[in-house]
Amino acid sequence: MIRWKAWTVAALLALSAGSPALAGELDVIEAELQEIENSLPTLAPAQVNVYVNLDVAPTQYLNTVSLKLDGRELVSWRYTERENRALREGGSHRIFSGELRGGAHELTASFTVGDTARPTGEAQTVRISTDGAQTNVELLIADEGGSRAPNLQIRVW
Repeated sequence: MIRWKAWTVAALLALSAGSPALAGELDVIEAELQEIENSLPTLAPAQVNVYVNLDVAPTQYLNTVSLKLDGRELVSWRYTERENRALREGGSHRIFSGELRGGAHELTASFTVGDTARPTGEAQTVRISTDGAQTNVELLIADEGGSRAPNLQIRVW
């Protein structure tokens, strides 16, 4: 919008070449617009990493994890038996790594566990703010005390 206004000022300057008073006022307006444009904060893009960790009973099988960013599908991952074993043994899966534009974002994570006939799971949403610094998000899928239904815990650091 500021560029449009600057273009308008430039066009008026061209039209007012014969009027020195109007040209002087337009010069002042153009300088003010330039000052405003330079003072606007620009949020730098930030590196965002999302990790999946698993802490469930050996009988639980992680099927899928899906991420949405600001309501749009970001990534969906279907886990193999080998990946499940690695996660159970303390491994961590970096499911997403990328740059996001600066500002506030809404990250929704969902998962399914169990066999393919009757999977269960849940979804949670967290707001993250990117300000040029690296942001890490941990998705911990855990069954507290061996309960039958694992839950999702999201930690941002």
